[in-house]
Amino acid sequence: MVVRRVLALALAAAAIAAPAGAGDVRAAPTMTARVAPQSVGELLVTFEFDEPAPLFIFQRSGVVRGTGESWRVGHWKVETPGVALRRIGLHDALVATRGNRLPREVKVRMTPFTGLLTAEYTPVVRFTDGTMAIFSDHFAMRPAPTVEAVRALGADINALPNYRGGNALVRFEASDLPLHHRGRERRSVRLETPAYVLVGDVEAGGSEDIATVIDPGLPRWLARQLTEEVPEIMALYRRRLGERSGERPELIVAWNGAPKQRVSLGGSVVGDTIVMQIEGAMLKTPSPTAYGYARQFIAHEAAHFWLGNTVGYGPPGEAWTTEGGADLIAQRVAEMIDPGHDSRPVIEQAIEDCARLSADGALRTAPERHGQDVFYACGAVFTLAAEAVEKKRGGDLFTFWSRLLEENREDGTVSVADWLGAMRKAGGPREAVEIIATMQETGSRDPRARLIQLLAHVGIHVKSDAEGRLRLS
Repeated sequence: MVVRRVLALALAAAAIAAPAGAGDVRAAPTMTARVAPQSVGELLVTFEFDEPAPLFIFQRSGVVRGTGESWRVGHWKVETPGVALRRIGLHDALVATRGNRLPREVKVRMTPFTGLLTAEYTPVVRFTDGTMAIFSDHFAMRPAPTVEAVRALGADINALPNYRGGNALVRFEASDLPLHHRGRERRSVRLETPAYVLVGDVEAGGSEDIATVIDPGLPRWLARQLTEEVPEIMALYRRRLGERSGERPELIVAWNGAPKQRVSLGGSVVGDTIVMQIEGAMLKTPSPTAYGYARQFIAHEAAHFWLGNTVGYGPPGEAWTTEGGADLIAQRVAEMIDPGHDSRPVIEQAIEDCARLSADGALRTAPERHGQDVFYACGAVFTLAAEAVEKKRGGDLFTFWSRLLEENREDGTVSVADWLGAMRKAGGPREAVEIIATMQETGSRDPRARLIQLLAHVGIHVKSDAEGRLRLS
C-alpha cells in the first residue's frame, strides 16, 4: 500500500488485471463465486468451477500487515469434503485432496476479515452499525495445472498457462440482509471487475454525480462536511471537465473508532469507488487540518474519474500526466471551496520531491526505480507549468485538461506526446517543452536547476531559502 500523505493517508495498489490469454471475455466464466451473506458475522461462498483442474488459485493473495500470514486462514472454513485451503508459495489456493480435480462446486463459510493487508484492498470494511463493504475480487480465482507450478510462481499469476474460460465472475445474492451498490438497493450484484458491495441497511446520500454512504458513527462535523463538499467537488469537475466515462461513482466512509494514540485517514480506490476508513479520538471535535487531508484525498481520487477512467496514460513511465494533473487539480478545487486553503507548501514540496526523485534517470524508466512517487511530484510541477501557460491566454488548469480530454476521449489515452502537444498549442515556450521532454526521455544531471529553468520560462520564479529548499517567490 502506497502512503501518499502523513496521518496514514494511503492508496491501495493498482487492481490486478484479468490474466493474460484468459480467453474471450464473452466466453463462459472459468469460475463463479456466489457470495450470500448469512449475517453480519458470516458469509457463505459457493464456488463453481467450469474447468477441470487439481487446484484453483486466488487472483489476490495478500497477507496480513505486520504478520505476513494469509488472511484467509482462520477466517475461511471449507465445508466440501476432499478440498483444502492452502498457502502455496505466494498464493492461496483451493486444492483437491481426493483425485486429480476439484469438485465442480465447493462451499466455504467465511468470517469477515476487517484487518489491513499489505499492498492490498481490505477484504471487509465494517461500519459501526454492522454494515459491511465486501471486496469482490478476493473471491476471484483461476485454474492452475499443479501445486509445483504455483510454488514456482512469483507474484505474477499470468506466468501460468492460459485457460479456456472467460473472466472470473463474482455474484452477490441478497438474503435477509439487503445489498447496495452504487447508491441503490439490489437483489443481486454481478461483477467481472473489482468492486466493493455493501451489505446491510444503508442510507445512501449524495447527488446525481456521486453516491455517498457514510458510517452513522462518523463524527457529525466530519460527516456534515463530507456530505456538503463531496457533491460540490464532483459538480465542479463535471462543469469544468465535461462528461466522464463509467457508472455513477460512490464514496464509502467507515468510522473505525476513537483510539487516543493515533489519527488515521486511510483510503483506497477501486474503479469508480472511493473507500475511506477513519479513526482517532482527536477527530471527535472539528479539525480543519485533518479534514483538509480527507478532502485532498477525495478530490485527487475523484479527479481520476476523468484523468484516469475517461482517459488514461500510456506506458507505466508516463503516469505523471494523469497523477500530476489530479494532484494539482485537487489543490485548485480546495482553493475554490475553502478560501483559507494554501496550496503553496504542497507545490513547493512537489518541486523538491521531483528534483530528488528524478536525479537518477529518465522518468520513462522511473517505475523500475521509484514506483509512483516521482510521478505525483514531477507531474504536479509540469502541470503547474502548463497551467501558467494557459493562464496567459485567459484560461486555467481546467481549460488545459478539458481540451486534453476532448481531444483524446475517443482513444482513451493521454500520452506524454499528447500532453506536450497540448502545451505547445497553448503557447508553451519551446524551451519549457524541451525540458519536460528531456526529463521524460533521458533525465537530467541537475534536475533542480532544470526545474527552476522550466518554471522561469513560464513566468514562475523559484529561489532557494537559507536551508537550500526551493520556494516560490
